[in-house]
Amino acid sequence: MWQAEGDPERLDLLKFGLNEENVDHAAVLICLDYSAPWTLHQQLAQWLNVVKQHIASLNLSEDRLEIAKKQGNYTVIAKCVTSAT
Repeated sequence: MWQAEGDPERLDLLKFGLNEENVDHAAVLICLDYSAPWTLHQQLAQWLNVVKQHIASLNLSEDRLEIAKKQGNYTVIAKCVTSAT
């Protein structure tokens, strides 16, 4: 298990935890800081962006990405709900 703990200086560690060799069998769990619930949407968007950019930077062929998506091995799911009060 690798943790960035919200520290941008640790993002370079993603290359060890999520790389070309293990991306097919890896899971990414994003945990948000609920001590400031008004920032949850921003936090989630930031970390999803980090993960998406990192996966895009990997040397993966389009065929490999399509196969992974079809098999359900590569899915980014995010549903952010905001309510007007």
